[in-house]
Amino acid sequence: MTRLVLDANIVLSGLAAPTGPPGRLLRGAREQAFVSIICPRLLAEVARGLRKPYFRVRVPLGRAAFRTYVDAAAELPDPTRSPPLLRDPRDDYLVALARAGEAVAIVSGDRDLLDHAGLAPPAIDARTACRRFRL
Repeated sequence: MTRLVLDANIVLSGLAAPTGPPGRLLRGAREQAFVSIICPRLLAEVARGLRKPYFRVRVPLGRAAFRTYVDAAAELPDPTRSPPLLRDPRDDYLVALARAGEAVAIVSGDRDLLDHAGLAPPAIDARTACRRFRL
């Protein structure tokens, strides 16, 4: 089965706007159209985002959808070593997580990931992921 890492910005966007591409990705993960790879650090990033006023207003019922998403995902431990790769070193763990989880892609809206040539596995945006994986 296809394995993907959904960046926190995709998860948060999907919870706030469930009908757009990020929302379709969350639904696909919950319905096991693919395996979403997560780790505690990624979950903490989403939890911090959910506490922000923007998401508190837009995601009142999203916490239940988030819990369902987490329950359907494959959780790995936080990567212990993240070699420096990206302009923003705080995102290097996503590449390490994707590699450890044998993901075929990292789905993100973050330009640091999307613009990084030769990233393995590659970073793709939500629309591309929905098209590629027929969601």
